[in-house]
Amino acid sequence: MSTSPNAAQIAYWNGPIGQGWAKAQEKRDRDHAGITRPLLEWCGVKPGEHVLDVGCGFGTTTLMLAERVGRSGRVLGIDLSGPMLALAKQRAESASSIAQFVQADASDYLFEKHAYDLGFSQLGVMFFADPVAAFRNIRRGLKKRGRLAFACWRSPSEHLWASIPESAAKPFLGTALAADPLGPDACRAGVAVFDGRMRYDLKLDFKRMETVKAERGYRGPVVVCALYFAPVAGYIPDRPVIKYLAAQRSIEIAFAPVAGTRVLVPFWLKVPTPLGPAMLEATQFITQPTPPRVAKTQ
Repeated sequence: MSTSPNAAQIAYWNGPIGQGWAKAQEKRDRDHAGITRPLLEWCGVKPGEHVLDVGCGFGTTTLMLAERVGRSGRVLGIDLSGPMLALAKQRAESASSIAQFVQADASDYLFEKHAYDLGFSQLGVMFFADPVAAFRNIRRGLKKRGRLAFACWRSPSEHLWASIPESAAKPFLGTALAADPLGPDACRAGVAVFDGRMRYDLKLDFKRMETVKAERGYRGPVVVCALYFAPVAGYIPDRPVIKYLAAQRSIEIAFAPVAGTRVLVPFWLKVPTPLGPAMLEATQFITQPTPPRVAKTQ
């Protein structure tokens, strides 16, 4: 198992999903054309520049950047996905492009120091387990006056390109075609709570995927959601704890799967407090599927 903080993403993009994206390259390029063209114009890449393309996928933007920098420039595409990079390399060879590719995690890859004029990414920077560390690592590869240009989706609730078609299709899909529960969809939910005194909503929003390892039992991917506290009724508005919790935007909860089911349960919870961060984490997480019970017949 990979020890990278992005281990879950590495497994995800090197499996059937990565293979599916590679097969759908032409469709994906059409879908993203409205982002690609203005992003390339906005980044202002010039002939002779050295460019780093983060999350380059099957190489579409890398090849376009290579055309713009010309033979005197350099473009390196980096991505986690072997299936997509295999296609990217084929396309570069067919086009006699200067584009080069490496399969690696941009969050910890040892970039040549201060080598690039531009760090570029089209929809590749929202998958980092630790965005601060990842951008810090990318910064090491940029020149002192290097530039950074990227396009990134906002939260799932604001991601209308995906959420509107998905919402329209869900009533017709049925349970057999439902999405993998261990993914962003797990965070598109909330719960209304009444604790006997006050009512409040707990709202979730997808943040990232991580890999965890309990002292005993489960080791594998978890989905990490932001957790927001929204008081509804029965509370005192000026009470400090209510104001504090309602203002928090750094509470996180990680969900892990129960073996043999589509059920997710909390693995850890992180809450900032005035005294520092507090964390409640499972040390033992042992589940196993129960064999189906067969009805007895006379």
